[in-house]
Amino acid sequence: MKKNNVRRLLTLTGLAALTAVTLGTSVAEAQPTASTSTGDTLAAPYRVTPWMYATVRNQPRSAGKPVDRVTAHHGYDAYCWLHGEKINGNTIWVRQLGNARIQGYVPAAFLKGGVTGGVATKC
Repeated sequence: MKKNNVRRLLTLTGLAALTAVTLGTSVAEAQPTASTSTGDTLAAPYRVTPWMYATVRNQPRSAGKPVDRVTAHHGYDAYCWLHGEKINGNTIWVRQLGNARIQGYVPAAFLKGGVTGGVATKC
C-alpha cells in the first residue's frame, strides 16, 4: 500500500474513533447495567455530575467500604436514590458508578442537580 493511502486510512480511522468518543459511544463498550437484589437488570437512566471529588461507598453511609471514586465535574451513570446517613444536611445517597465503573453510593450533597442530585427514581 502506498504511503499516502496508509496515511489516508489512518486519518479516517482516527476520525471515526474521535466521532465515537465525541458522541459518547464506543464499539467495544456495552450499555452499563446493574443487578438489583432480585436479579433484575437495571439500566442507568440518569447522568449525575459531582461538584467535588467524592468516594463511592458500598453502603449509603460514611462508614461504608470505599469501592470507587468520582471526579468533580465529570458525568457518571446513576440508577436511583435512597435515604442514608445525613451528609451536609441531606440524607439522600445516589446509587451510581464511579471512575472504575464500580457501583456504589455517593451522597447527593456532593452532586449537582438539587436534593437528589437530579435522580428522580427512588430505589
